[in-house]
Amino acid sequence: MHATTPSAVAVDFGFVMERMRKMRASIAPIDSVARYKKDFCEEIFLGHAKFLDAETIEVDGKRLKFDKGTCFATLYPIPQKVTLWPMW
Repeated sequence: MHATTPSAVAVDFGFVMERMRKMRASIAPIDSVARYKKDFCEEIFLGHAKFLDAETIEVDGKRLKFDKGTCFATLYPIPQKVTLWPMW
C-alpha cells in the first residue's frame, strides 16, 4: 500500500465544482421536493427540526405527531426510542 501526502495532490477546484454542478443538475428532476411530495409523501415540512420524543418532531416551532416519517437531514437530539432506517 502506498500513501500519498496531501502536499503531493493537486486539485483543480473549478473543474471539480463544475462536475458537481452538472451532476446535481442531472438528478434535480428526480431528487426534488416536488417529486417526493408527488410520489412519496402527503406532507413535506422544510425548516430547522428536532425530535421531541419518539412520535413528535418540531419543525420551526410547529409540533408534528407521526406514526411513520422520513427525515432528510441530521436532527439533534434523537431520542433513544426512535429508530431510523436508511432509505437504501
